[in-house]
Amino acid sequence: MVEASEEHESISNLLKSIDELNKEKQQIISIVSHDIKAPLNRIYALVQLLHMGSETLTTEQQQYLDKIHQVVADGLSMIRNLVDYRNIEYRGIDLHLEEINIKTFVETTVRNFKSLADKKNINISLDANEDAIVFSDNQCLGRVADSLISNAIKFSNEGKDVYVVVKNKETCVLITVKDQA
Repeated sequence: MVEASEEHESISNLLKSIDELNKEKQQIISIVSHDIKAPLNRIYALVQLLHMGSETLTTEQQQYLDKIHQVVADGLSMIRNLVDYRNIEYRGIDLHLEEINIKTFVETTVRNFKSLADKKNINISLDANEDAIVFSDNQCLGRVADSLISNAIKFSNEGKDVYVVVKNKETCVLITVKDQA
């Protein structure tokens, strides 16, 4: 009986240690993400200011400024993903489900990426002929759509096409994003 009690105590101590390590990991992620996000936000703001006066920049300087803007935006997105992952892991996911017209939603998302695509001379075509209502979390759906479309633009060569198609299926809505690389 003594062995079972010692084994139970040993397991209990291991579980406490694991719990403490998880809490410590959460704190480290929180501190690091905050400490990295602050300077990236400042760089992002400075890039925005430079964009306002970009008419005095050469084409090469404008291209470098655009690259800095994209790198900083990607870094902030990675931090946001890390924080979201930490929050989901720690508290679970808190969805705010609502009815969303998927055609309108995707049209807006594509329109938001038009200027980025134009900078790379990329044409985004959208085929979304039917209205369809989905029940989803607007923010989560937006993050997925943003990620797919921005990656298609980012990894496509200049002058290529990106195709976004929305199809209303019997039991779901299918959204596809295809690039020409």
